[in-house]
Amino acid sequence: MKRFAFPILSILLICIVAVNPADAISQTYKSSEGKFKVKFPGAIDIKEEEKEKSTTKKISCNENNNAYFVNWTEHKITMKDQKKMAEVSLDSFLKSLGGSVSNKEDWNLKKYVGRKAKISLEEEKAVVHYRVILVGQNQYQVIVTAKKKDFDAKAAEKFFKSFKVTK
Repeated sequence: MKRFAFPILSILLICIVAVNPADAISQTYKSSEGKFKVKFPGAIDIKEEEKEKSTTKKISCNENNNAYFVNWTEHKITMKDQKKMAEVSLDSFLKSLGGSVSNKEDWNLKKYVGRKAKISLEEEKAVVHYRVILVGQNQYQVIVTAKKKDFDAKAAEKFFKSFKVTK
């Protein structure tokens, strides 16, 4: 599994680009189809992936050497136990990265319960804050990652707090 960690982390960290804070313009992304909104600290990039059992939209932003992500997946199969599926998603993400977890707990968002974790990647000297929640057939992964020396905890928390499930 560790053989997948380096390519995944490399992709995440390659996305990180230094930007002058004076040039930064926050951008709110709202998805009526995904029923969520979130405020990114800068310009965003959007990619979409269609699979047999799901459709995923990946929205990302690189700001001040931090990478911000929201991955929204609409599952075409019934998701019965959302909290359990969030735990499965978190465990799968951890396994793919191969990092160590310093904190793993519930993530409460309105009446929904998901999972969140702080992950340390020692070889890459990086940190990943990961949150996942399922609402009906929708799965939301909200992620911030950066080199440890560059990680902006205040900006990450602001990003996480801006994430809202809508109707």
